[in-house]
Amino acid sequence: MRSLRLLALVALLVALAACSSDGSDSPPAVTGADQVGASDDSAAASQKEADSSLPVIVQCVGWSNPEWWGLLTKQDNPYVVYDFHTYSPYDLTHPDCGQPGCVGAGYPGTIGGERWDRSRIANFLFARVNEFQATHGVPILMGELGMEYAQPGGAQFLSDHVDLALQRGWHFCLWNFRSDTRDPGVLSFDYEKWDSAYWNEILAWF
Repeated sequence: MRSLRLLALVALLVALAACSSDGSDSPPAVTGADQVGASDDSAAASQKEADSSLPVIVQCVGWSNPEWWGLLTKQDNPYVVYDFHTYSPYDLTHPDCGQPGCVGAGYPGTIGGERWDRSRIANFLFARVNEFQATHGVPILMGELGMEYAQPGGAQFLSDHVDLALQRGWHFCLWNFRSDTRDPGVLSFDYEKWDSAYWNEILAWF
């Protein structure tokens, strides 16, 4: 049984690779909903052969960016969890200077010409995920959220994401937990070693 489950997981990974991004920040050139659905269907079929009760996490294209969830289709399987990753806006979560102490942008505020606040996250960034959940009543996983370095208002940015997720009954994962970077001077995604406001906020989620 264990080997069958492993085979199912391998089939899933192959299927997800077929519909994932090509390594750039943009979705692949061909991203028809029928193609994404076919990849997901193939993974679901392999999973059912091995163990129909084995949970499966399904993602979409573009690093599973929630703005591309219009391509995602519901699977005929109650054990599927639908997963998205969120790092928008990148000027806040991944500043260009890419080093400790880098100030990219502040939250809430105007970032990339757009006003970013709790309302924008809820009603724009999460719009297609909200619609998918309302239509299909399926479990949702916010499988990645985070910031490379501390930014003004960053703790509130993370808090708004998680609070909105909990309101909707979504599961969530922070990227990442105790990253343990080898270079003590580089604290990327290492919230516990930032200002105490970050770690206190994260602990409050639990």
